[in-house]
Amino acid sequence: MRSLFLILVSLVLLLPTNSSAQTAYRFRNYTINDGLSQSSVTCMVQDENHSLWIGTQDGLNRFDGKSFEIFNSDETEGLESEYIKCSLKTSDGKLWFGTSNGLTQYDPIKEVFRTFVTGGTAALQVESLCVDNKGILWLGTVGYGVLSFDPSTEKFAFYTSLIAARKIQSVYCAESGELLINTEDKGLYISDKNKKSTRPLLFPAKNNSPVAVNRMKQFADNSVIIATNQGMFALQLPTGKIAPAFSEMDKQYGLMSISDVHQTADNSWFFGTINRGLITINPDGSVFNSSQD
Repeated sequence: MRSLFLILVSLVLLLPTNSSAQTAYRFRNYTINDGLSQSSVTCMVQDENHSLWIGTQDGLNRFDGKSFEIFNSDETEGLESEYIKCSLKTSDGKLWFGTSNGLTQYDPIKEVFRTFVTGGTAALQVESLCVDNKGILWLGTVGYGVLSFDPSTEKFAFYTSLIAARKIQSVYCAESGELLINTEDKGLYISDKNKKSTRPLLFPAKNNSPVAVNRMKQFADNSVIIATNQGMFALQLPTGKIAPAFSEMDKQYGLMSISDVHQTADNSWFFGTINRGLITINPDGSVFNSSQD
């Protein structure tokens, strides 16, 4: 299971430390002792009311900044699974959750859940979600491969001919229309804008181990940043070429496994790592590691 964080971490205070432009951070950790249904957090998404929805292996949590409200399949109509694997918010404000048993929608206006399934004999295990520029949801699943879901018709479409792998770890919708598909055992693929064909993408070697993709995010018109078990890479969409990125982190900390990445408006970068804390690259290029608390 690939988790974003083992414990939900809230960044509560930003403290400048010295003239070198490095920054220290103070954290507060929320666990089951604070009301979280389980400490293994798999996904997070914020709704229009600024509440944070937190998926775990044992229920869905809504956090308003003070307390947690837990939703589970036993007590919540329309929610069919305890295991929440991924999440996103669409432009209409609806929240979508990929679960171990279907695709679940939450309507914040009606305050109701609905779960959609394919009707097949196997459970729909949704590992990853993204939405394209036409409002179509794309699903990476275990067993069914790549699927799309049209919210306007509430129908699934299967893309078994798009890629042979049935175990999809993650999908990412590029703004220009391409679909990036990360498989469990066959690597990373890119599909064209019309979803008619795919081709594999190759990572330049940093060591002798295979590259495992943890997160993909677009950060420029034609570039996607890729967080991996060997640090960061950048993909140029027009050419399909992948190159190492943020080499200063590799030099300073070695090849870390990066679980998530975020770029702020002032061009600061935040990298969530596995076992190495939070890495920050400030606009001046200085690198800082927060790992004390």
